[in-house]
Amino acid sequence: MKIKTLVMALSITGVLAVSAPASAQFGGLGSALGGGKSEAKGDIDGQVKSFMEQSGNTYKLVYNSLKAVEAAYATAEKAAKIQEEVAAFNKSTDPKEQQAKAAEALKTDGALVAELAQSKTAQEDTKNLSKDKQKLLLAGVSNFTIAALGAGNLGKTGGDIVKSVSSNPMSMGKVMPVKDALPILADTVSVSGKLLPALLKVMKGANLSVPDVKAESKPAELNADMFK
Repeated sequence: MKIKTLVMALSITGVLAVSAPASAQFGGLGSALGGGKSEAKGDIDGQVKSFMEQSGNTYKLVYNSLKAVEAAYATAEKAAKIQEEVAAFNKSTDPKEQQAKAAEALKTDGALVAELAQSKTAQEDTKNLSKDKQKLLLAGVSNFTIAALGAGNLGKTGGDIVKSVSSNPMSMGKVMPVKDALPILADTVSVSGKLLPALLKVMKGANLSVPDVKAESKPAELNADMFK
Protein backbone atom coordinates (compact mmCIF):
# COMPACT_ATOMS: atom_id res chain seq x y z
CA MET A 1 0.00 0.00 0.00
CA LYS A 2 1.44 3.33 -1.03
CA ILE A 3 1.61 6.05 1.58
CA LYS A 4 -0.81 8.25 -0.39
CA THR A 5 -3.42 5.49 -0.38
CA LEU A 6 -2.77 4.83 3.30
CA VAL A 7 -3.18 8.48 4.20
CA MET A 8 -6.59 8.52 2.54
CA ALA A 9 -7.61 5.30 4.28
CA LEU A 10 -6.51 6.53 7.69
CA SER A 11 -8.22 9.87 7.21
CA ILE A 12 -11.52 8.19 6.35
CA THR A 13 -11.46 5.40 8.91
CA GLY A 14 -9.60 7.01 11.81
CA VAL A 15 -12.81 8.16 13.52
CA LEU A 16 -14.31 4.70 13.22
CA ALA A 17 -11.22 3.20 14.81
CA VAL A 18 -11.64 5.35 17.92
CA SER A 19 -15.19 4.20 18.55
CA ALA A 20 -14.73 0.62 17.38
CA PRO A 21 -11.10 -0.47 17.11
CA ALA A 22 -12.17 -3.97 16.14
CA SER A 23 -13.49 -2.51 12.88
CA ALA A 24 -10.17 -0.92 11.84
CA GLN A 25 -8.89 -3.15 9.07
CA PHE A 26 -5.76 -2.06 7.23
CA GLY A 27 -4.01 -5.41 6.80
CA GLY A 28 -1.22 -6.89 8.90
CA LEU A 29 2.32 -5.82 9.52
CA GLY A 30 3.60 -9.16 8.33
CA SER A 31 7.25 -9.68 9.14
CA ALA A 32 7.55 -6.21 10.66
CA LEU A 33 5.58 -7.17 13.74
CA GLY A 34 5.29 -10.91 13.38
CA GLY A 35 1.86 -10.85 11.75
CA GLY A 36 -1.52 -10.03 13.23
CA LYS A 37 -3.75 -12.97 12.46
CA SER A 38 -5.99 -14.41 15.15
CA GLU A 39 -5.00 -17.76 16.53
CA ALA A 40 -7.25 -20.70 17.30
CA LYS A 41 -10.09 -19.62 19.56
CA GLY A 42 -9.33 -22.27 22.14
CA ASP A 43 -5.86 -20.98 23.02
CA ILE A 44 -6.73 -17.76 24.86
CA ASP A 45 -3.41 -17.63 26.70
CA GLY A 46 -1.51 -17.99 23.42
CA GLN A 47 -3.63 -15.36 21.71
CA VAL A 48 -3.12 -12.87 24.52
CA LYS A 49 0.63 -13.49 24.64
CA SER A 50 1.00 -13.02 20.88
CA PHE A 51 -1.20 -9.92 20.91
CA MET A 52 0.76 -8.29 23.71
CA GLU A 53 4.09 -9.00 22.00
CA GLN A 54 2.87 -7.39 18.78
CA SER A 55 1.35 -4.48 20.67
CA GLY A 56 4.69 -3.93 22.40
CA ASN A 57 6.40 -3.67 19.03
CA THR A 58 3.74 -1.21 17.90
CA TYR A 59 4.28 0.94 21.01
CA LYS A 60 8.00 1.10 20.21
CA LEU A 61 7.31 2.20 16.65
CA VAL A 62 4.82 4.81 17.82
CA TYR A 63 7.11 6.29 20.46
CA ASN A 64 10.34 6.26 18.45
CA SER A 65 8.78 7.52 15.23
CA LEU A 66 7.01 10.48 16.84
CA LYS A 67 10.16 11.38 18.74
CA ALA A 68 12.14 11.13 15.49
CA VAL A 69 9.90 13.62 13.70
CA GLU A 70 10.05 15.96 16.67
CA ALA A 71 13.83 15.67 16.93
CA ALA A 72 14.28 16.42 13.25
CA TYR A 73 13.05 19.97 13.82
CA ALA A 74 14.38 20.43 17.38
CA THR A 75 17.24 22.58 18.58
CA ALA A 76 20.45 20.79 19.51
CA GLU A 77 19.59 21.08 23.20
CA LYS A 78 16.09 19.71 22.73
CA ALA A 79 17.31 16.95 20.41
CA ALA A 80 19.77 15.83 23.08
CA LYS A 81 16.93 15.58 25.58
CA ILE A 82 14.83 13.58 23.12
CA GLN A 83 17.80 11.30 22.54
CA GLU A 84 17.95 10.55 26.27
CA GLU A 85 14.21 9.87 26.37
CA VAL A 86 14.42 7.47 23.44
CA ALA A 87 17.40 5.65 24.92
CA ALA A 88 15.57 5.23 28.24
CA PHE A 89 12.42 4.01 26.52
CA ASN A 90 14.29 1.43 24.45
CA LYS A 91 16.11 0.13 27.51
CA SER A 92 12.87 -0.37 29.42
CA THR A 93 11.65 -3.94 29.79
CA ASP A 94 8.39 -3.02 31.51
CA PRO A 95 5.49 -3.48 29.03
CA LYS A 96 3.14 -1.30 31.09
CA GLU A 97 5.69 1.51 31.20
CA GLN A 98 6.18 1.37 27.43
CA GLN A 99 2.42 1.30 26.91
CA ALA A 100 1.97 4.37 29.10
CA LYS A 101 4.79 6.26 27.39
CA ALA A 102 3.42 5.44 23.95
CA ALA A 103 -0.02 6.67 24.99
CA GLU A 104 1.49 9.90 26.31
CA ALA A 105 3.55 10.37 23.15
CA LEU A 106 0.42 10.11 21.01
CA LYS A 107 -1.09 12.99 22.98
CA THR A 108 1.84 15.31 23.64
CA ASP A 109 4.29 14.57 20.82
CA GLY A 110 1.44 13.99 18.40
CA ALA A 111 0.10 17.47 19.16
CA LEU A 112 3.56 19.01 18.80
CA VAL A 113 4.20 17.27 15.49
CA ALA A 114 0.81 18.45 14.24
CA GLU A 115 1.74 22.01 15.18
CA LEU A 116 5.06 21.69 13.35
CA ALA A 117 3.43 20.28 10.24
CA GLN A 118 0.83 23.05 10.13
CA SER A 119 3.33 25.85 10.64
CA LYS A 120 3.49 28.46 7.87
CA THR A 121 7.24 27.89 7.65
CA ALA A 122 7.08 24.09 7.73
CA GLN A 123 8.12 23.53 4.13
CA GLU A 124 10.97 26.01 4.25
CA ASP A 125 12.13 24.65 7.61
CA THR A 126 12.10 21.14 6.14
CA LYS A 127 14.13 22.24 3.11
CA ASN A 128 16.72 23.74 5.44
CA LEU A 129 17.16 20.60 7.53
CA SER A 130 20.50 18.85 7.27
CA LYS A 131 20.63 15.61 5.28
CA ASP A 132 20.80 13.62 8.52
CA LYS A 133 17.77 15.42 9.94
CA GLN A 134 15.84 14.88 6.71
CA LYS A 135 16.72 11.19 6.89
CA LEU A 136 15.49 11.10 10.49
CA LEU A 137 12.25 12.78 9.45
CA LEU A 138 11.64 10.32 6.62
CA ALA A 139 12.36 7.36 8.88
CA GLY A 140 9.99 8.69 11.52
CA VAL A 141 7.13 9.23 9.08
CA SER A 142 7.68 5.86 7.44
CA ASN A 143 7.73 4.03 10.75
CA PHE A 144 4.70 5.84 12.09
CA THR A 145 2.83 4.74 8.98
CA ILE A 146 3.80 1.13 9.66
CA ALA A 147 2.72 1.58 13.28
CA ALA A 148 -0.69 2.77 12.09
CA LEU A 149 -1.08 -0.25 9.84
CA GLY A 150 -0.15 -2.54 12.71
CA ALA A 151 -2.46 -0.76 15.14
CA GLY A 152 -5.42 -1.08 12.80
CA ASN A 153 -4.87 -4.79 12.32
CA LEU A 154 -4.19 -5.44 15.99
CA GLY A 155 -7.31 -3.53 16.95
CA LYS A 156 -9.35 -6.01 14.94
CA THR A 157 -7.44 -8.97 16.37
CA GLY A 158 -7.81 -7.67 19.92
CA GLY A 159 -11.51 -7.07 19.45
CA ASP A 160 -11.91 -10.65 18.25
CA ILE A 161 -10.02 -11.96 21.30
CA VAL A 162 -12.23 -10.03 23.72
CA LYS A 163 -15.39 -11.15 21.91
CA SER A 164 -14.29 -14.78 21.99
CA VAL A 165 -14.53 -14.87 25.80
CA SER A 166 -17.64 -12.73 26.16
CA SER A 167 -19.71 -15.81 27.00
CA ASN A 168 -17.16 -17.09 29.51
CA PRO A 169 -16.79 -14.70 32.49
CA MET A 170 -14.06 -16.92 33.94
CA SER A 171 -11.77 -15.97 31.07
CA MET A 172 -12.42 -12.22 31.11
CA GLY A 173 -9.51 -11.56 33.45
CA LYS A 174 -7.12 -13.14 30.97
CA VAL A 175 -8.02 -10.70 28.20
CA MET A 176 -8.01 -7.50 30.29
CA PRO A 177 -4.49 -6.54 29.02
CA VAL A 178 -5.87 -6.83 25.49
CA LYS A 179 -8.87 -4.68 26.34
CA ASP A 180 -6.61 -2.07 27.93
CA ALA A 181 -4.48 -1.89 24.77
CA LEU A 182 -7.36 -1.25 22.37
CA PRO A 183 -7.77 2.50 23.09
CA ILE A 184 -4.06 3.12 22.44
CA LEU A 185 -4.21 1.23 19.16
CA ALA A 186 -7.28 3.22 18.17
CA ASP A 187 -5.52 6.47 19.09
CA THR A 188 -2.58 5.48 16.90
CA VAL A 189 -4.86 5.12 13.89
CA SER A 190 -6.72 8.32 14.70
CA VAL A 191 -3.59 10.42 15.25
CA SER A 192 -1.94 9.07 12.11
CA GLY A 193 -4.99 10.00 10.08
CA LYS A 194 -4.53 13.59 11.21
CA LEU A 195 -0.74 13.82 11.05
CA LEU A 196 0.23 11.95 7.90
CA PRO A 197 -1.63 14.11 5.36
CA ALA A 198 -0.04 17.27 6.76
CA LEU A 199 3.44 15.74 6.99
CA LEU A 200 3.18 14.32 3.49
CA LYS A 201 2.23 17.72 2.09
CA VAL A 202 5.14 19.38 3.88
CA MET A 203 7.69 16.85 2.69
CA LYS A 204 6.48 16.99 -0.88
CA GLY A 205 6.66 20.77 -0.74
CA ALA A 206 10.23 20.46 0.49
CA ASN A 207 11.06 18.17 -2.46
CA LEU A 208 11.69 15.14 -0.27
CA SER A 209 11.09 11.74 -1.80
CA VAL A 210 8.51 10.08 0.42
CA PRO A 211 8.95 6.29 0.44
CA ASP A 212 6.13 3.92 -0.46
CA VAL A 213 5.21 1.94 2.63
CA LYS A 214 3.43 -1.39 2.50
CA ALA A 215 1.90 -3.32 5.36
CA GLU A 216 4.76 -5.79 5.33
CA SER A 217 7.50 -3.16 5.05
CA LYS A 218 10.41 -3.44 7.44
CA PRO A 219 10.67 -0.38 9.71
CA ALA A 220 13.56 1.97 9.03
CA GLU A 221 16.37 1.83 11.55
CA LEU A 222 15.96 4.30 14.39
CA ASN A 223 18.49 4.30 17.20
CA ALA A 224 19.20 6.89 19.85
CA ASP A 225 22.38 8.11 18.11
CA MET A 226 20.31 9.33 15.16
CA PHE A 227 18.46 11.81 17.39
CA LYS A 228 21.48 14.06 17.99
